[in-house]
Parts: sequence; structure tokens; C-alpha cells
Amino acid sequence: EKCSLNGIDALTTADNMLMQKNSVRECGGRGIQVSVTSTNISVLGNVVEACTNGGFYLSGRAEAFHFNHFFSNGVFGAKLEGSQTLSDVRYNRFVQNDGPGIMLSSTLAGMTVLNNSIVSNKVGIAMMLAGSAQLRNNIIALNTEYGVTADTASVAGWIWQHNCVFGSPTNYAGSAAPGTGDIQVDPLFALLLPGKFDLHLQSQFGRLSVNGWVTDAQTSPCIDAGDPGDNFTNEPLPNGGRINMGCYGNTAEASKSPFIPGVEVGLGASVISYDSAWLNGTVVIFSGPWPYITTYWGTNDAGTVATAWGNTNAPI
Repeated sequence: EKCSLNGIDALTTADNMLMQKNSVRECGGRGIQVSVTSTNISVLGNVVEACTNGGFYLSGRAEAFHFNHFFSNGVFGAKLEGSQTLSDVRYNRFVQNDGPGIMLSSTLAGMTVLNNSIVSNKVGIAMMLAGSAQLRNNIIALNTEYGVTADTASVAGWIWQHNCVFGSPTNYAGSAAPGTGDIQVDPLFALLLPGKFDLHLQSQFGRLSVNGWVTDAQTSPCIDAGDPGDNFTNEPLPNGGRINMGCYGNTAEASKSPFIPGVEVGLGASVISYDSAWLNGTVVIFSGPWPYITTYWGTNDAGTVATAWGNTNAPI
């Protein structure tokens, strides 16, 4: 904290390096710098704030770049560059950095940038000579100049799809353009103020807060809006059978989805007695990982109006 130069500086080759749960603040240089040709680096759960010359710089190879937080740094939140850089970048938060939240430069083909929240920086994502990167399920919102900017070489082979790009004066700059499944709408974060934010998505069906699970008056359009081919099973139920956008997608902190009702087909009672009934029919489930059947009963026939029945039972 308050170092005059870099907070953490890796200057020699060190394969199989683990950088985990470091807190670096108010350094005069970069918060963390890895400027060697190391491989198999894991960068997990670090917090880098208010460093003058950038939050995190990497020219090595990060196999896992997950769950990090870069806030209010100068120049950039994180910069990944060089011929060694082939990284898996996901579940990170890049917020209010004075430059790109994340900058990709001269990177190897195959980098994955998945489920990050990149918010209120000068630029969300900046790409130059970034070969064939895959960028999916990110929320890039309210950046003060550009949402995403990329040169021709970066977009030539990229896979850019199912991202939310919202609220910048120019959402797509340079050669960047909307991809399949992109949305340009307010992601509805729980809280976003200068120096104070909560990037969980609002949900009428459940959002994790410091006080546990709460409900909101509205539901984020980024819930269930990620790539339908990506894994969603780490999200709590109900999860809609599809990954959320943003840094909490496919994690235990993902905001909850609405229940999607099935359609009753041919439902009818064939045998009824005082204490039992046989029901016939099929429930068609349009989405979701499980069928949910609700049975209503009472002393009188209330027809198809659920609220008119006296009792309910909901086995799963």
C-alpha cells in the first residue's frame, strides 16, 4: 500500500505462479506487474485500487485470470499484451479506471474474455492486434468515452456475442460492431455511485446483498441473456436454464430468474374419492432445468382459477 513504484513486480521467469488474494492500493507505479515470459500463471481474487500507472500489467501467460477487482486506477484497469498472452479472463470487475477497464494488445489467438463487468471507466474494452479473442457475456456499461473499441486486426477473427454494451457516448468504436445476441440496454445494477457500487443485477425474484437475498422492483435484462451454449449450473435456482451476463453469471451470486410456467395439456381427473385422485395429463416445459408441478385442492371445484382453491401443495 502507498508504494512509490509498483506494488508487486515479477521480473524473472517463474512458471506455475499463483497470485491470489493480494490487496494493492495507492501505488505510484502499477499495482501488479508480470513482465516476463512465464507460463501457467493464475491470477485469482486480487484487489487493485488507485494505482497511478495502471492496475495490472501482464505479458506472460495467465491460464486463469478470475475474480479480480480493479478500481479507480490510472491509465488502465488491466492490460494484457505480448506474444505470450493467452488467457482465460472471467468473473472480474473493472470499475472507474481512468483509461480502458481492460486492454488487449498483441495477444495470442484463443484468449477468452467471459462474464466480466466493465463499468464507468474511460473506455470499457480496448483491443489492438488482439488475435481471435472470444468475448461473451460481458457487461460493458456507462464508460465515459467508448464501450468497446477495436482495430481491424482484432475483429478479423474475434468471436463477439451476447454482450451488453450500454450508456457510452459511443458504444462501438473503431472496427467494433454489435455481435449476435448483443443488447444495448441498462443492465440495472443494484447500486452504482462514485466510489460505491454493487454490480449484482436487480431481480424481482432474488438478488444477493450484504443482508442476504432480497427482491427488487424490477429485473435486469442481463439475466438469462448470456450465450445459451455456456454453462449456467452454478447459478442458484430458479436460474432460467441460461447463464446471466456480467461477473456473477454462472456463480452462486447470480441473480435469480423468473419461474417459467409450463402449459397444461389434457389435464383431467379420472378417478376421484374423498381422499385421493388420479390425474392424467402432460406438462410441457419450455425452459428451465426441472419440471415444477403445483397441485390445488379443496372442498369445492374452483375450476382453473388457482387463487380460488383453499390449499396448495408444490412438490418438485
